[in-house]
Amino acid sequence: MSVDPGRQGVSTESDAVRRTYRIVVEYRSRTVSFGPKDLTTCRFIGGRPQEIDKQFCSLTAYPDGSVGIEWALPVRIAVLKRTVIPPEPTGDDVLIACGVAAAFGTGSLSLTSIVMGLVSSVFPT
Repeated sequence: MSVDPGRQGVSTESDAVRRTYRIVVEYRSRTVSFGPKDLTTCRFIGGRPQEIDKQFCSLTAYPDGSVGIEWALPVRIAVLKRTVIPPEPTGDDVLIACGVAAAFGTGSLSLTSIVMGLVSSVFPT
């Protein structure tokens, strides 16, 4: 099994710049990816990060330290006249999703939050 944390990109959301990271896990003959969706949630995708139509679930961190898993349901896209059916997760997929969420966390911090934390640690009040 190999785990490849890498840069996802920079996006702006509510006037805060966010640098996000994606994680690609390769095991046996499978590849799964994790990438932040918002501050507390990440996507678990069966394939490479750009294959969002293969999303298994969303993993969300809660204030009490627990992580919730919301499995994807079929979605009807009226414009394309097609239904996107998410892949069926295996037992290994569920274990890897929980392991990566525990190891790397879920979501992403804003760049502003990171800089303010750095400034406050350098210049304590």
